[in-house]
Amino acid sequence: MNHYQTLGVSRDAIPEVIKAAYKAMSQKHHPDRNGGDAHAHGRMQEINAAYAVLGSPAERANYDRMLDAEASFAPPFPKADQGSGTPGAGEEDSDQDGFDFEPPMQPTNAVELDTLEKLPYLRPTEYASLAIFGLFTAFIVLRPSAEKPAAPVPPVAAVAAIPVPDAPPRKTRGSNATRPVESAVRSPPASVVSVAPNGAPWPQASGYVSGYESSDYGGSQIELSNLKGSTAFFVKLINTRRGAKDPSRYVYLAGNQHFTIVNVAPGNYFIGYRDLATGAHFRTGTFALNQRPAPTDPTQLEYTTARFEFSRVGNRYLDSSNMSASEFDGS
Repeated sequence: MNHYQTLGVSRDAIPEVIKAAYKAMSQKHHPDRNGGDAHAHGRMQEINAAYAVLGSPAERANYDRMLDAEASFAPPFPKADQGSGTPGAGEEDSDQDGFDFEPPMQPTNAVELDTLEKLPYLRPTEYASLAIFGLFTAFIVLRPSAEKPAAPVPPVAAVAAIPVPDAPPRKTRGSNATRPVESAVRSPPASVVSVAPNGAPWPQASGYVSGYESSDYGGSQIELSNLKGSTAFFVKLINTRRGAKDPSRYVYLAGNQHFTIVNVAPGNYFIGYRDLATGAHFRTGTFALNQRPAPTDPTQLEYTTARFEFSRVGNRYLDSSNMSASEFDGS
């Protein structure tokens, strides 16, 4: 089963549909919703792996090229058993995991192949007759029509079934590939350092910083508000289990803007941030993100939405304490 089949979408699905499918599949197969079932845990890993590829334009393009290459070098289909309607030995049932996917259409069946193999060769005069007939047919079909052409039908825009905000760059083994940030153009203030600690340029507006890996995926979100200040920040979402050396997200928060960190797993976190105008480091207190079945409908999951506002008071920020540079770097 390939990644498109895992998410139940076609290869030409637009990004919004892929995001919606990922959200729906995550809610359906999350282990918490399935009583910790081992099969649900395995399905969730497959779903996360599929979205890690299809959710990134660059990774998806590479994956599509791999699928095309596999298709071009695929061995010919074996002939079907003429007397049996059951799958042959070694074939697997594609509906084992409860999803109904159409099997790929084979180019032809065994009977048609046998018929083609037995076609007799044509004489030269018969080839000439066929060529003349083909040219005449092409002339009739392709000649301009005197009638007024029908008005073109406007394309129908595909609408995602479930609105899902942009996901952050996804953690991949052995790769630092990230998704491009799409947001309104806003240049960083002149006082801000021009590049991130890893050498990557800051995004044009508030967003995830490229070149960093991310982790801890779930359904909660954290709203960061810097609408009242002009100072930009380098923000780390830090899981208390791992500390600042391995943050869950890396975010650039521009002045007079806000940003929402989405798809965060349950756990205990705090926010570490660097004031890019002064170089000072700060951290918030620890807060918990939860994920549980809704009391009114156990088939639905409830997630946590945490909010933090960057409010400067003198040389510090409200609800924050000083943080050393080494603690912020995780060294």
